[in-house]
Amino acid sequence: MEFLFGQLHLADERMQVLDQRAHHLAEARIGRTLDLGKHRLGDVVRSLDDHGFLPLYFTIFLGRIDMLAGAIAQSPEAGTLTRENAESRRMAGNRIDTHHHPYPPIYIEKTGDVLKHTTHAFYDRLKNWKPSQAIESMDKGGIAVSVLSVSTPSTWLGDTAASRTFTREVNEAAAKMQRDYRGRFGHFAALALPDVEGSLREIEYAFDTLDADGIALTTNYMDKYPGDDAFKEVFDELNRRKAVVYFHPTAASFAFNVIPNIPPPSIEFPFDTTRAIVSLLFGGTFHRCPDIKWIFSHGGGALAMIANRLVGLAKNRPELNARVPNGVMHELSKIYVDVVGVTTPGALKAVLDVVPMSHLLFGTDFPFWSPETTIKGLAGLKLSAADLQAIERDNALKLLPGLPR
Repeated sequence: MEFLFGQLHLADERMQVLDQRAHHLAEARIGRTLDLGKHRLGDVVRSLDDHGFLPLYFTIFLGRIDMLAGAIAQSPEAGTLTRENAESRRMAGNRIDTHHHPYPPIYIEKTGDVLKHTTHAFYDRLKNWKPSQAIESMDKGGIAVSVLSVSTPSTWLGDTAASRTFTREVNEAAAKMQRDYRGRFGHFAALALPDVEGSLREIEYAFDTLDADGIALTTNYMDKYPGDDAFKEVFDELNRRKAVVYFHPTAASFAFNVIPNIPPPSIEFPFDTTRAIVSLLFGGTFHRCPDIKWIFSHGGGALAMIANRLVGLAKNRPELNARVPNGVMHELSKIYVDVVGVTTPGALKAVLDVVPMSHLLFGTDFPFWSPETTIKGLAGLKLSAADLQAIERDNALKLLPGLPR
């Protein structure tokens, strides 16, 4: 026993030295410190195993290592996320978040009261948004990479020149965040529709200079939906580039205060997503632009509930049927949707009646919601390991091959 306590004393002295270092280490160095502890552990365990004391010592020593890890994690320095360690922390995550919103100061400043009116109870949270908060949320949720996109009201300010400047500022802010936290972000660039000429210029800049992963649009612009002929040039250019186009819902002007005290995101957002899809379908854009990869938020809104009605509409209206020569369900089955808000058994089953499992994408809608909401929802569905891996990671990497791996 004297030998055992001598070994324990020696080990404890070693761990005290490591404890003293804890307050000078950042969280990113935990792994290196624990490797040192485990190396020392191996030396002593081999000796103890020869004396029959291994089980007792192993328990005590691992407890000391866990205490050290906790001390480092709780130290003031550990709470400071640096750009340098963001890449190393990415390795702990596996998920790809395709529905993630940044709120840089320029966006808060220039959207002003419109943003406040749109986001209601979430506005104060958005005002205090910082990139480090996004990283911390991603790390906690096991998210390796998030694709940034601005939400409603997007970047149209009502004035063409001001909107072009603002759109460029927002897209450059996203690209800068991607550079600063290398390996953790992709981004979908915003366009200031209904300004078609400015949008065509921004498409060129976004892809050729900023290396954007796709384009982010809202479901309507001043009550004009994306299948309108006014936007034909924009989608033809995106089709030429074989672009990924992501839609986030907004609300039409006629949809505010329809029901007193019920904000538009609660009800109108899913229906505006549905309007956008129907507009693209019967406007002929889906058929005319087969090389665009389309992503719609929140499971495609109410699409799954009305898909068969759209099939019937096409059969009864020859002029609409002519715009979907391959059939309604053929066009709808090609779109991608994120699973934000549709992680209940009934909702997901309805979505899968329209699109295949390979077209479901993981999303969080951060900072409005915690990643835990989607993660727990998916876990509760008892999907196969292969399907869960596809939704949380593989489908996104096939769709967006330029994302960090």
